[in-house]
Amino acid sequence: MTAQPPSSRGRKLAAIVLANTMVWIVLELVCFGILSLIQVNEVVHDPNDTDHWAAHAKGSFLGGLYQWDEHCLWRMQPHYVGDESEQRFWGKTGLRVNEHGMRSPSVPRTKPSHVRRVMVLGGSHPMGMYVNEDEVYSAVLERLLRKHTGEEWQVLNASVPGHTSFQGLQYLTHHGLAFEPDIVIHDLGVNDTLPLNKDFPKPDHEVDQPPEWAVDTRSALEYSAVYRLIRGLVQTSTDVDVAGQRVPLEQHTKNVESLLSLGKQHNVQVLLLSQLSVSHGQSGLVQCVFPEKDHNAMADICGLFSSHGNKAGDFFVDPVHANAEGHAMIAQTIVDKLMALQWITAASP
Repeated sequence: MTAQPPSSRGRKLAAIVLANTMVWIVLELVCFGILSLIQVNEVVHDPNDTDHWAAHAKGSFLGGLYQWDEHCLWRMQPHYVGDESEQRFWGKTGLRVNEHGMRSPSVPRTKPSHVRRVMVLGGSHPMGMYVNEDEVYSAVLERLLRKHTGEEWQVLNASVPGHTSFQGLQYLTHHGLAFEPDIVIHDLGVNDTLPLNKDFPKPDHEVDQPPEWAVDTRSALEYSAVYRLIRGLVQTSTDVDVAGQRVPLEQHTKNVESLLSLGKQHNVQVLLLSQLSVSHGQSGLVQCVFPEKDHNAMADICGLFSSHGNKAGDFFVDPVHANAEGHAMIAQTIVDKLMALQWITAASP
């Protein structure tokens, strides 16, 4: 049997490709026509929807502040610098993120031999929303530790807006321990209580892939009418309510216990901070987020502000974010607790 010349095979292949392309174009036109006539269950993400915490997370991904992380879901983008439009969220100095994704000055990953380190794990409050970088309690704490102990300290602010106790545990496990902290401050829990919604329907520990809004690029399939029609027809209704919270109470307790255990394994002292919210603009009274257990290594931040009665709101910008004076009070309370636990020692006169 005589083999076909290359030119003949090429023409047949071109004809097959052309035929398939024409069929696909026809299918696209037909599906586009169907989409224009019927309603399908396409998920539409409204960037202006601020009813849920996920809206703020979506905005941070779109704005470049967050990057997806396979362990702790998201982290801050290293070297991120906020523009002037963000100054209302981060104080007059704006937001600057160091090479490690922290709101802290640049530091080497390896701890210098003469330095002691504290790492703060938390959400937007300990990260310092609404205050300048040097007013955040992590920065104030660093100055106080140097003053009271006479030693060289670095306080690394590894807090990330929206982070829960699950994310803090994952961050310390997979990223934080590499910085060799002597003390870890666990200021997490408020975000655990945030409700699930259609954009984020699973508890944190069950999330196995990024939500659609957490990816940087739009899939080429989004431009295909065939794909959009099939997806819309097989998708479940978006009107179904999603119940639950990001970290159920039982899981929150497990996360805290796991982090304490991790600290012991690596000879790291862990200080827990009690969690609170303030009836800002109303009664001004403090509400503790969790029934506090008798943890010896806990700084009672809830009690600190509760002692001010209905004046507690004077130290907060909103129900969960302290102002500069509130941050300074938290830093001093942490130092007092560290002294009481004998984790730090006052310098000789």
